[in-house]
Amino acid sequence: QFVFDHAEIREPFTPESYAEAIVAADAAGYAVIVVDSGSHVWAGDGGMLDMQEAEFQRMGAKESAKMASWIKPKRQHKKMVSKLLQLKAHLIFCLRAEEKIEMVKQDGKMVVRAKQSMTGKDGWIPICDKNLPFEATCSFLLLASAPGIPHPIKLQEQHKAIFPLDEPINEAAGKRLADWAAGG
Repeated sequence: QFVFDHAEIREPFTPESYAEAIVAADAAGYAVIVVDSGSHVWAGDGGMLDMQEAEFQRMGAKESAKMASWIKPKRQHKKMVSKLLQLKAHLIFCLRAEEKIEMVKQDGKMVVRAKQSMTGKDGWIPICDKNLPFEATCSFLLLASAPGIPHPIKLQEQHKAIFPLDEPINEAAGKRLADWAAGG
């Protein structure tokens, strides 16, 4: 339906490779960059989970190294986020979500329920670093049960009029967001 330029990011899906591609698109003068899907940075081949596992193995695979094995991957992820926050272009960073459950003790019994999270709804949680959705101007979860209807993860007061929560995100919302970004 639409004409647009595109580029493919191939594995390894490291934060560095995503940052390089996005910064290159910004330097080429694209006004809007859409990344689909940013979840590969976290769970794709060579992404954060693989980077952490490789670092864990390098550190001897000892339980005591579990937390420390996240230091290098997280540092690379923070560098990516820092670069994304400095873009001239508008960035739409799409993420996949997956349904998660958790076991919790209730009234002395273990029960299974939809995982509760600040970034999720009804157990559906974006596949990304837990802080990433809060780096954006606004972020939403879109569920198959209500196509296009935004479920806010981060929506500040000044953006609430841009995205009515009872209708799908559409071109009018995009226009309102562009007007806001231009100082309107």
